Amino acid sequence: ATAAAAATPAAPAAPAATAAPATASTDKSPAAAAAALHTSFVSVVKELSATSKSLADQLSGPKKAFNRAISQLSSTKKKVMFTVDSLLTVFRDSLSHPHLVRPALHLFVERLVDEGKRCVPDSSGQTPAFSCGVLFVSLVVELKKMGLEAVQDVFLGELYRRCPFAVPCVPPKSPGMNDAEYRIALGFDSDSESFGDYIKRMEGIMVLYAAILQSQPLQPNTTNPFGAKDAWGFLARSCNQPPRSAFTALGCLVMLEVAGHALQAAYGPQFIKLARVMKRDLLPAIDKVTDTSRAPDKHFATQLAKAVTLAADGKLTRPQNSVLDDD
Repeated sequence: ATAAAAATPAAPAAPAATAAPATASTDKSPAAAAAALHTSFVSVVKELSATSKSLADQLSGPKKAFNRAISQLSSTKKKVMFTVDSLLTVFRDSLSHPHLVRPALHLFVERLVDEGKRCVPDSSGQTPAFSCGVLFVSLVVELKKMGLEAVQDVFLGELYRRCPFAVPCVPPKSPGMNDAEYRIALGFDSDSESFGDYIKRMEGIMVLYAAILQSQPLQPNTTNPFGAKDAWGFLARSCNQPPRSAFTALGCLVMLEVAGHALQAAYGPQFIKLARVMKRDLLPAIDKVTDTSRAPDKHFATQLAKAVTLAADGKLTRPQNSVLDDD
């Protein structure tokens, strides 16, 4: 079985032990499949984004509520659950105006993903990513009870739009697309954003995503609607595509450091087997395309090698400050 097929959570199989990553020479390649996945999700949020702008006046209240909820989010379980309840009130109100429901969902996930730029841990390991992760998975549990199942797809669409490397994929440059438009497709904030700022923001968004995948909802007897299976799928797709220098190393590093402990707990020996394949096949492939003259490329490749070694030995631990205080 290939790594792409290994995304089934019940019994994940280790990726194929190929001597080198698969090439993207046909439409059936893993890279083409990842690009198609990216396109299908992003197309949904592009339409929602346009709709949200056209309904800006009607959505001004929810937008303010979403911004306040994220910007003032606490790191205690009690206060995070209070925030979940306040957000549910906003969404319940939107149900009386059906044309506002999906645009409101998009506005919320847009604000959530935007928080990613502040999620790179500081020197003491502090990051809002874990509070955001618990908030979001707890909120999704309740929204799905309300029939708002679309929230997961809308989130993934916005995530992939802002950070294609969360698929992971590199969007192809469409015919007629100029350089500035292609930079936006790659996730740059603007034509003037520096590569260093861009990479740091991509790292933060990946930290947020990985934190969401390893979080547990606050409600008793519930499970993460995303969870370890999505973290496995990300690593599997990374193994089955040609590496993209800093981007592949960055994505895999963050996923292992933030969500690796959840994968280790969920899949045990199967995860260790995957990590050993990464060590044997993916790391050498990344080394071949790493530009050692660029500090980010060298840093992420070096740190990934350390993380993969820990994973292969079954020694990954829960990240610092990832468990919220009770009150």
